[in-house]
Amino acid sequence: MVTTTQLPLPSFDGATVVVPAPGSGPGNWAGAASAVLVDGVFWLTWRERRPLSDGRGVAVIVARSDDGVRFTPVTEIRREEFGAESFERPVLVRLPGVGWRLYLSCATPDTKHWWVDTLTAATPEEPATTPPRSRTRSCVSRPMAAGRCGCAATRSIVPATRTG
Repeated sequence: MVTTTQLPLPSFDGATVVVPAPGSGPGNWAGAASAVLVDGVFWLTWRERRPLSDGRGVAVIVARSDDGVRFTPVTEIRREEFGAESFERPVLVRLPGVGWRLYLSCATPDTKHWWVDTLTAATPEEPATTPPRSRTRSCVSRPMAAGRCGCAATRSIVPATRTG
């Protein structure tokens, strides 16, 4: 026997903004978020977005909350640390026995190419600053016209900025 349950449709009634835009005006917003609840703590990642003239996706923020409404930033990762023109949607996941992994969608400067970079660390507060750290890059676009993928270029790893 199959049992079905009818769930209510999502609604914006009673919604709360938990991350304000980084500035006023068109093109400024905080979004493309992902959230995970682990051991009673909400972890939220989002992209800080500026207008095209100011660099689009300039940073990814990792924040924590005990109530799912008031978030405290614990780490900020800047696009320059990856040689990226912009960041897109980030995702934070728990890896049992390993720690945490932050997936970053990065745009190659002056192209339509982009790649996924990951940072792995023991805690969400320390995605790139505490050994052992691990960073992996995966190409998700077709090779560029020159026949080389922008992911194959050697880039230096600069530790993320810890906030709070």
